[in-house]
Amino acid sequence: MDRPGARKVESWDPLEVKIQIYGDVGLLIGLAEVADVLKGERRHIRFRYTHVWVKRNGSWQLVHRHTTRVATMEGPEPHR
Repeated sequence: MDRPGARKVESWDPLEVKIQIYGDVGLLIGLAEVADVLKGERRHIRFRYTHVWVKRNGSWQLVHRHTTRVATMEGPEPHR
């Protein structure tokens, strides 16, 4: 496990977001580009992610999330 502060996210840009609701369960599936610094190394990465939400007592609560890196982008970061 990395020590606190070892990773700094500089940007997190969603490219795709799909939301499906099944009663009291919500599923969010997306693709995002992330620019970060990990242990002093600047990275530009593309992730697929899944979040599972459950509605409890009238409020939505995140109960599970998963990310998978699908690409490390070459070249300079896109300008924002």
